Order: sequence, then C-alpha cells, then structure tokens
Amino acid sequence: MSNSPLVNYTRISPNRNSPRNQPISKITVHHMAGNLSVETCGNVFAPSSRQASSNYGIGSDGRVGMYVEEKDRSWASSSAWNDHRAVTIEVANDQIGGNWHVSDAAWNKLVELCVDICRRNGMKSLVWTGGTDGSLTCHYMYASTNCPGPYLKGRMAELARTVTARLGGASGPSTSGGSSAPSGSVADLANRVIAGEFGNGDARKAALGDRYAEVQAEVNRILNGGGSTSSPSVDIDQMARDVIAGKYGNGDARKKALGSNYAAVQARVNELLGASGGSSGGADIDALARAVIRGDYGNGEERKRRLGSLYDAVQARVNQLL
Repeated sequence: MSNSPLVNYTRISPNRNSPRNQPISKITVHHMAGNLSVETCGNVFAPSSRQASSNYGIGSDGRVGMYVEEKDRSWASSSAWNDHRAVTIEVANDQIGGNWHVSDAAWNKLVELCVDICRRNGMKSLVWTGGTDGSLTCHYMYASTNCPGPYLKGRMAELARTVTARLGGASGPSTSGGSSAPSGSVADLANRVIAGEFGNGDARKAALGDRYAEVQAEVNRILNGGGSTSSPSVDIDQMARDVIAGKYGNGDARKKALGSNYAAVQARVNELLGASGGSSGGADIDALARAVIRGDYGNGEERKRRLGSLYDAVQARVNQLL
C-alpha cells in the first residue's frame, strides 16, 4: 500500500494502529479548527498523550503533511470502524469561527489529494450520501462535533462530484432533478441546517440540492416560532450540556441554532460552568480548548491540575476540534 506523492512534510505519529484491518474504501474529511501549518499539525499529533492523529493534513498554503501512513489506521473520527476503512485528512481553516472557511489553495489540494487516494486504492468514484454509507464521510457522522465546519460540510457533494469526474467515473446518488441531495426527512434536515451542518447561502443550496426549497421552508417555520416537529419538548439542561460539548458552536451561530431557547440555555450553561466553584465560572471552553491545543496547558496530569474542574469540558472540546 503506497502513500501520496503529494506529501511535502512527514512526521509519523505514534497514535495509530498498524496495520489497518480493512482495505481503504473511504475518505474522511476533518478541519483543524485553526490555521495550522502542516508542521504545527504534526506537532499536535506527535505526543502519545494526544491520542489523536490523521493520515494527512493540508495547510492553507496547499502543502500536504503525512502523519500516519495509509497502510495504518489513524485515530481521527471517534470510530474504529470508519478509521480502519478511511484515509483521514485534516484541512486548515483560514477563517477562525463562523463558517470555518478554508483557502482556495487548501480546497484545490484537497480535491487533488482525494483523486490521488482514490486512484491508488482502486476507488472508481467518491460518493457523498450525507451518511456513513457513502465513501466520503465526515467526523460529525461519528461524534457530537461540528467538524469539518459549515464551509466544508456545504461542499462535500461538490467534492465528491469533482473527484469522481476527474476519475472518469459516474457521479454519486442524485435525485431526479439531477443535483445531489442528502437523505432524511424534511424535519431532520431542517434541524441539521439549524445546527450549522449545511453552511449558508450557495453552499447550503449546493448541499441540499433539489431538497433545498422544502427544507429551507421548514427551517424558516422553526426559526419563526413554529417549533421543531421532531422535538415537541425542550430539555434546557441537556441543550446546555450540548452547548458545553460544542454542539451548537459559538456567538451568532449558537444564537441562531438555539433560536428562542437561547437565553434559557445560555443561562443554564453559565450555571453549569459556574457550579464548579473555581474562579472561571464564565470560562470560554472553546478558547481554553484552543489554548490546550497550542500546548499552553501541558499534558496528562499537569493539564488536569491546571484546568481543575473544567478539565472534562475542555478536553471534550479539544477532542472535537481535533
């Protein structure tokens, strides 16, 4: 099993299983949740205490790093089943927060790398279904995370079509109207839109395909006070814990996702974070997680000691970001 000739930098992580126990049949896209160079990403995956890795990483400059050889399974997607079958790719963000945009150089290299992976591993097409049954998958399908962010999520159908076209194969599943569309009920898709899964504007239209109009109508109904058809009762405490785990993003994205429940949920979030008795009742879990990734809080017992009662929440967010 070979590795990509597109690699510019190599630093092999100890966080892997060697060899993988399944042939490669999938590609899984992640985002770095930061504008990391391929060298910095390699530093992140280098300590065994990190317990995370990916096969490849792409910087905003379009350079490619390799951290786990393709013959081995990376620890990337919170799913051994997926990671034994997938080549996993971390992509840097040139916008922090919001849609988590990636540069054109990174996007173009992602396309090129996916084509190369498919060709070398006998994959005749790359198929996006919006679920784990496709050959193109994402981290959020296996864990409570927003990875790879709205921008990349909104372009997954496009990625699959572009790669498949370059491979000379047939395009993936599509509706009678000809544009790729995810499966699921209108209510389910609307809730996923509100959670930020399909991005905004043209990215959302492309991701939803022929189902855009009906799904957007349901989104509008929910956000205008109609409520979610799939959630007749609201558990404020659970929603607050999901916020702390990073499920609803931050700032305006969180407000939009929570809608009329925002004030109550945010108040409960503040209560939960303040209940620790520490001096950081208003702690920004996301900011602390990014500081951890930078190395500001060390590893292992040192990190636990310095984060105190916030350790579990911060470490959970770190795991989501990576």
